[in-house]
Parts: sequence; structure tokens; C-alpha cells
Amino acid sequence: TGYTNKMVETTVRFSRLRGLALPTGRAGFRALDSHTAYDIAWSDMLIAVLTPYGSRAGNRAFGSRLYDLLYSVGQVDVSTVSYLVKSAVEQWCPHVKIRTVMVENTSRKAATLRIVFSLTESLDTTETRSIEIPLDYVSA
Repeated sequence: TGYTNKMVETTVRFSRLRGLALPTGRAGFRALDSHTAYDIAWSDMLIAVLTPYGSRAGNRAFGSRLYDLLYSVGQVDVSTVSYLVKSAVEQWCPHVKIRTVMVENTSRKAATLRIVFSLTESLDTTETRSIEIPLDYVSA
């Protein structure tokens, strides 16, 4: 039937998109239709990097220590941030290859994390994404 074919087509299309944020689209939902593999990889990286280490009840080894570093008192060390991001992505997102990690605008109010990455299935193409992490709501 038409519905069954559409379900199979959707399942096949999303079977390539696996990661920490998935399988959201497995049931035939349209939520991920406009998302690229880079969008999915970015979501996966954010989950892995910004989840505090030891905070996930089902898997205490999941996450990274970036949270602890960003919310500690003192200056943020860029090389340590780069190391923590790369190690978390290497462990939890094997489908992603980190090229460069940059920390910009490091003030006590916010830090901008800019990451250049590629997917392991297409290493010749890179994507650059950034996220601003507010730091001012944490009491020092």
C-alpha cells in the first residue's frame, strides 16, 4: 500500500542518520526531513560535549568534563577546552572527525565555542558551527 511504501522509504532514508539524538525519525515522523547529516552530527556533538560527566543515570561514563571547566572559577584554557571537546566527540560520536576547536569571546558572561568538523564518511567536506554558552547564571 501507499502508506507501507512511505514507511519503508522513510526508514531507509533515516537508517543512515544514526547518532545520540536518534532514532527520532524511525517511526515515519517528518521532524528530521529538513535536517542534513551535519545537523544530526552537530546535535550529537552538543549532547556528548555539553552533558556533564557522570550526570546521565543510565550511563555514568557518558558526557565530558567541559561543563566543569567552563563553570569553574578562573580563566578558561583554550587548549584544555579543545582537548575535552575532541576526546568526548572521539568517544561518543565516532561518525564525526573534529578538525579545529576554537574558543572565542571568553568572558565571565559567555564563551563562544566554534567547531570545524567533517563526517567520517566524507572527510573532504567540512562544516563550521558555533554555539554561545552563557556563563553568567552560575554563581562563582
